[in-house]
Amino acid sequence: MSHHEASSRSVALAGDHSVRRIGCLVALALAAVLRTTPVFAKPTASAQPPPSASTSSVEPAAQRPRQLIAINPVFIAFGTLTGEYEFGITRHLSLGASVWYEYRDVRARWMYAKVLFNPWGEAPSGFSLGPTLGVLTAYREPGESNQLSQDTAATVGAMAQYTHLFCPDELCLIGAGIGGRTPLVLSIPDASPLERLDGDVRLVAGVAF
Repeated sequence: MSHHEASSRSVALAGDHSVRRIGCLVALALAAVLRTTPVFAKPTASAQPPPSASTSSVEPAAQRPRQLIAINPVFIAFGTLTGEYEFGITRHLSLGASVWYEYRDVRARWMYAKVLFNPWGEAPSGFSLGPTLGVLTAYREPGESNQLSQDTAATVGAMAQYTHLFCPDELCLIGAGIGGRTPLVLSIPDASPLERLDGDVRLVAGVAF
């Protein structure tokens, strides 16, 4: 073999090795690209965060009482039975009913419904006020022989009150308030024991649930 032929063969072998190296590098690069492409990449299990101890151990907050039943224990000794029921229908609004029954030295007996708005707290506790609508029966005053023995009329009025909840879970209550009402008549006959303006004081104790 001549020197020229040997040189040509060496160049050919070197070129062949260079092509193989370039081909290997291209293949490795293509494989790396395919592995990082989302379509060809192996799916990996999504990491699920461990359950939070705080979320599993937190208990729901206890709901505040929404209903009240109360009486006036002081007035019983003086011949008057009073009672009321009230329940919250929204955070700031409640409905209720009150009854006043005199069984000694009877001058008046009445009952009314009330709609109360609580501007700052959560009904039916705290301060609230609103209109009342009811019925009142007035009885003859002692020594007034010219009066009717009794007279009854529908009434409209207003009530302002405060109710405080206490005891565990706020199951006990005390309350105070003042209200007024007027008969829904244009004029009151002279012989009627009804008065144009009648008022009452609210002093109660009871339970909430």
